Amino acid sequence: MRGILYFLVSYLLFFTTVMEVRAEQREMVECGQCHQAVIERAEKSRYTHSVVLKDCRICHTAPKEVVQSTEISLESPSRDFIYHIKEVEDVPYTAMIQLKDDMGALSEPYRLEFFKKDLPNRSGDFKPVKDPPAPTVAGIKKKGFYSAKIVWEDSTPTSFSIECREKGGSDLKALSSTDLYEWLHEVEVRGLYQGKYLCTVTVQDLFGNEIRSAPFLVDTSTVSMNKAEVHDSVLTIKRALIFKISGRPGVFLEVHASRPSYCRISLKAKHETAEGSHFKIDRYTTIKACVGCHQFSVSHPVGVRAKSEDVHVPDDMSTIEDGVITCATCHAPHGADRPFLGKFEFRKDLCLKCHSKQIYFK
Repeated sequence: MRGILYFLVSYLLFFTTVMEVRAEQREMVECGQCHQAVIERAEKSRYTHSVVLKDCRICHTAPKEVVQSTEISLESPSRDFIYHIKEVEDVPYTAMIQLKDDMGALSEPYRLEFFKKDLPNRSGDFKPVKDPPAPTVAGIKKKGFYSAKIVWEDSTPTSFSIECREKGGSDLKALSSTDLYEWLHEVEVRGLYQGKYLCTVTVQDLFGNEIRSAPFLVDTSTVSMNKAEVHDSVLTIKRALIFKISGRPGVFLEVHASRPSYCRISLKAKHETAEGSHFKIDRYTTIKACVGCHQFSVSHPVGVRAKSEDVHVPDDMSTIEDGVITCATCHAPHGADRPFLGKFEFRKDLCLKCHSKQIYFK
């Protein structure tokens, strides 16, 4: 029985290897239909770049990057808050955060880059909500309809929902912040009539636990509103970070601002899609494809333009973009008769191929 199992495993490995070789051979046949001379020169070289005979796509194709943007605008002003971004894919993201106050002043954009799988899990940094909220009415103002400013503070960041039902009437006002979590809540309930409303506040913590306040009275018959705060400091984002919470989808963005303001979040997801071909002599085939596999301890700078009265690149050392030096300036990418795929003997006057002798006297 053991012998049969060994035979089957060996046969499966052999069959898989044969299929992979045949797939590579098909690719080589397709490339060779147009580029047979290049392949033959590489085969006849003393030193052949192994990928030439393995798979041309390694150096001549690259993933195309597609950026998908999402814009999020928070409708209520906040100072210290956490926003739950529920839809996040397993791709690299760039988040740009900017604040705007009631006077139209803008903060400097704040940039964060993240990959969901690499984000810290901060479940242990926050406690579940235990105590019911204790809202108070901070003021009533009238502008057509009445509005009430309701304030409370929680020991842990929470989102909320408010219901205000008119006593003896049918008017019902509901307001919520499903994905916005704050420690200090300052909420304005608008569109109220003159009279008394019985209100309740329900809060939810980052883990999904909910707790409701006792009913409290809002009386709009007396208008009394605190004066608006005057800010002369610059609107800034003091701190921003992104993290995960166990058992919750997506990610959480925590922002601390210098004063209450509206927040706009721009998310850009970077997707790699279908491969793009690079058969021209460009930066990808002569630099990016090389550094994708090779690590250099000593190397001449690449991607730089040879510009100096003491520098002259000879015609047999190719450059791109009218003078930009690449790996292929000194190395033959397919194969060569010299070590390191050198286009010329590196041990003899390597520097002086391009640099004037004057460099030794400066």
